[in-house]
Amino acid sequence: MNFWLPQIIDAFGYDILVSSLLTAVPYACGGLAMIIWGRRSDRRNERVKHTAFAAMFACVGLLASAFSSEPVWSMAFLSLATTGTLASMPAFWSLSTMHLGSADAAVGIAVINSIDNLAGFAGPYLVGWIKTATGDFSFALFILALGPLLTAAAVSWIGQSNSATSSNEVGDGVNPRPPRA
Repeated sequence: MNFWLPQIIDAFGYDILVSSLLTAVPYACGGLAMIIWGRRSDRRNERVKHTAFAAMFACVGLLASAFSSEPVWSMAFLSLATTGTLASMPAFWSLSTMHLGSADAAVGIAVINSIDNLAGFAGPYLVGWIKTATGDFSFALFILALGPLLTAAAVSWIGQSNSATSSNEVGDGVNPRPPRA
């Protein structure tokens, strides 16, 4: 989104000034959502559902924008996608330190950053290749929607597996894992 959003909006046919101003709209929505959603996650002390739900918003926004032909609706859906992406970040990043010990958290964060950097490198090439092959961004947005979908699924699976482990530990009174620092 960071790399291609200006070109997606430019394809709507507006002049450079309007396209530039419109590019700021999804990020303004996303920045506001990041603050609100992060505070909500903190108040409820819940991270997994907040991350997964926001990622699903991003997925739905990308899918809807892939199938939208009207610029106004495309902007609304791109704003939804950016909002979901940015809103998921505060809860997502707190998961690694919550579910891993302090030594493991550093490794977990490094692995996540490595995957993110690879995606940040390969993603623009993939979108560009798809755009060149098909002539528009629709199929690329459809493919990009897989990222937040997989994120929501993985975070939900990990959260479910951690809650099942926690309930087993409480239920039988035996803690097979050492306490986390």
